[in-house]
Amino acid sequence: MSLFDRLRDDTPEPRITRAGDSDALVRKIEETIDGFAVGDNLRACLVDACDENHETLFSEAEKAEFLFRVFSHLVLGGSMCQYEETLSPYEDVAKAVYKSLVRAKKDGDGAAVASDVYSATAIFPAGATKNAVSLFPRPNHVQNFCYLCVDPWRRHVTVWYHAHVPHW
Repeated sequence: MSLFDRLRDDTPEPRITRAGDSDALVRKIEETIDGFAVGDNLRACLVDACDENHETLFSEAEKAEFLFRVFSHLVLGGSMCQYEETLSPYEDVAKAVYKSLVRAKKDGDGAAVASDVYSATAIFPAGATKNAVSLFPRPNHVQNFCYLCVDPWRRHVTVWYHAHVPHW
């Protein structure tokens, strides 16, 4: 979870959390970006490519980490999501979801992830080698995801799937 410590840091401008209250998100005038209602600097950082924090707060390698993806999916929510006004509920739920999807193992003094995580976007019908079928009704949306978390030691697969359906 140390990946998200910088969200409470005083360094980035515009800030993600309010000065003096390291948990309250900095609100802004709500606008719609790529179908998301962006009403705070946290969602702006995740969605808006023009936001000052979008490129500077997290590296591309960090954005590719599974924990970051879990966090982003939870923060962005669905088409009828009620957003939080503080950062800690997002962190708490992201941590719980992450722990339920992957298994950790001891690695010296610390811990390492023992599960392999795969992202799927389409499937091939049984016996077919061509004409893959998309897993999502409306492909190419950031909130369309299907993660396969494989625990090779227990021979167990956990699937986390979400298909984005826009609010009509």
